[in-house]
Amino acid sequence: MARTPQDVFAAHASALAAGDIGRILEDYSDDAVLLTADGPFHGHKAIGEFLTAALGALPEAEFTVGAAVFEGDALLLVWSVTSPKGKITDAVDTFVFADGKIRLQTTVFHVEPA
Repeated sequence: MARTPQDVFAAHASALAAGDIGRILEDYSDDAVLLTADGPFHGHKAIGEFLTAALGALPEAEFTVGAAVFEGDALLLVWSVTSPKGKITDAVDTFVFADGKIRLQTTVFHVEPA
């Protein structure tokens, strides 16, 4: 039985909080796409490179979820993060899930240096 969107997001949030790129990538389908204002990232390799850079910019990140609204196979997420190197206060992501994996994610955020 495939995981629900809520199950996938719970695993994703846990892996993200741990900074575990390998576990994070397990939540994405092989053909997943991450859309950012700088362009799309296709597949595990490209998404992993984006996440490695993003997490590297804010070591010891502490994530806070402002809102998580699920509807069917979609999630709207409002979040923030603090780190000794900076913070993000205006982040919004959307996720589309299929077959127990993240198929599509969009993200918009701005890093404010400490």
